Amino acid sequence: MSNLLDHRRRRRPGPPLAALLLVLLVALAAFLLWAGFRPAAVELVKVPAEAGPARPLEILLRAGGGAGLAGFTVNVTDAAGRTVELARTELPGSLLGGGGLREHRATIALDPTALALAEGPARILVEARDRSPLAALLDLGGQAEAKVAIDRTPPAIEIVPGLVYGRRGGSVLVVALVDGDAARTTLGVGDTAAQATLVATQAGGRHVVASLLPVGRATDPEASAVAQTWDAAGNRAEARQTFEVKAANFPAEDLTIDQAFIERKIKPLLVAEKIAVPADPVAAYLLVNRDLRQTSEARLREIAARSEADGPARLGIDSALRQPPDTEVGSRFAEERTYFWSGREIDRQTHLGYDLASTRQAPVPAAQAGRVAFAGPLGIYGTTVILDHGLGLGSLYAHLSHASVTAGQQVGAATILGATGESGLAGGDHLHFSTILHGHHVDALEWWDPHWVRLHVLERLAAVAPVPGAVVEPAAGRDPGSAGEAPAVAPSAQAPAGDRDDVGGTAAGRTVEPSAQATAGDRDDVGGTAAAGRIVDPSAQATAGDRDDVGRTAAAGRIVDPSAQATATGTARAGRVER
Repeated sequence: MSNLLDHRRRRRPGPPLAALLLVLLVALAAFLLWAGFRPAAVELVKVPAEAGPARPLEILLRAGGGAGLAGFTVNVTDAAGRTVELARTELPGSLLGGGGLREHRATIALDPTALALAEGPARILVEARDRSPLAALLDLGGQAEAKVAIDRTPPAIEIVPGLVYGRRGGSVLVVALVDGDAARTTLGVGDTAAQATLVATQAGGRHVVASLLPVGRATDPEASAVAQTWDAAGNRAEARQTFEVKAANFPAEDLTIDQAFIERKIKPLLVAEKIAVPADPVAAYLLVNRDLRQTSEARLREIAARSEADGPARLGIDSALRQPPDTEVGSRFAEERTYFWSGREIDRQTHLGYDLASTRQAPVPAAQAGRVAFAGPLGIYGTTVILDHGLGLGSLYAHLSHASVTAGQQVGAATILGATGESGLAGGDHLHFSTILHGHHVDALEWWDPHWVRLHVLERLAAVAPVPGAVVEPAAGRDPGSAGEAPAVAPSAQAPAGDRDDVGGTAAGRTVEPSAQATAGDRDDVGGTAAAGRIVDPSAQATAGDRDDVGRTAAAGRIVDPSAQATATGTARAGRVER
């Protein structure tokens, strides 16, 4: 009996076919629900009003189901009815293997000139394909479209004539006219290019833009000012103007570094900058004089870039910068320094400014009105104040004992910024003064000369962008050496008595070109004996062999202490040499 029951159990029929089919249908329905039957969604994240190389299209695609996205296409139809495919992309993954993307972002480039699209209104169509079989069967691809304008015409730009020459290490003003649809304009000379400043808008809608730019100390005898502009679509135009670059002679000096200077200045600077102090004194010196110097200059350029982003809308001065009163020039701009340790050369650097000394803890006045761009410690410069005067022009006051102004403060000409000191890499109490253009040092000699500032900057700006109520006296035809126009020219400015300046005036101590030399008997424009271009006491005479207060050969007519001698260490009277 038990054998019969076992036999019957073994012969029991399987599940009905209908039940099997039901299971298969349920599985298929679950798969289709997972794969999805809704169309992919297309979102136009960013659509430029004017299509161009600088204005790409940004899209966001979302799958309708779990199978993910299969791909997408982007087409543009221009004003002439011509359709061009901008993109056709197949996305990774498969229906059965999975791995399909549920979301995808893409940036689509659009260059109307390269695609030869007709200018005018155009339509962009984006179509997304879902990997779901139902979406494909029912043609449920998602799409979105947008209207754009095709612009292939760059804005016009021209450099305003008037830039005739510059001087190595000096400054030039570049002025340009651009169309009103220009979105961005840069002006440059050599390796330096800067965002142009809008100074006026003419009646026809054209913009007057300008920038002050440095001329490199090694620039060729002929250089080019370059103006570039871009419109909202990214179309670019360029204009160039060549100008003469006059030579300039820069001084040189040898300095010997000793252990006492390492202990007094180098080690404290390294500690303050949180730099490990090496046992080798030469290595310690190079960490400051070479490496920290480079870091300080990089920080200076960053400060200048930040300042110009929210600085004055135009040049904020109406006259020359003023050298602090009763100061003597020690080290000069672009002085090439060679450093020695125990008779061995260890480094070479360039001094980028003027060292000015008078008395210890002397008040430091602002050279002109401006906005405080920075006030605080700045590497080798020690406690420093930087003023922004507009159009990229700044003035730097370094080695201060303290600063009495704060960043963002507006100051007037002669406002006291602090007091002289010997912070940073200063060998003694003095002021290191520098003029900077977009963070690059230029010779302050030009900016101390009212004639140069008026002729090369103020009058050129006034001609294209007059300021209401401002009066700029013309210089053309006038003798710049006439009475009542005493220029503040630094001691390095020297001119022969018969030379003619750039507007035809007799120089005779009123120097336009600082590299010119003067003889001991020449008369300056206020009746003083020249021999140096800056005479305080016309009766003060210096012989060619006299030494000034930092040990240089004088023949300058302005001698503080002819008997004061400076050693090769650079430690001069009052310690005003910066090593």
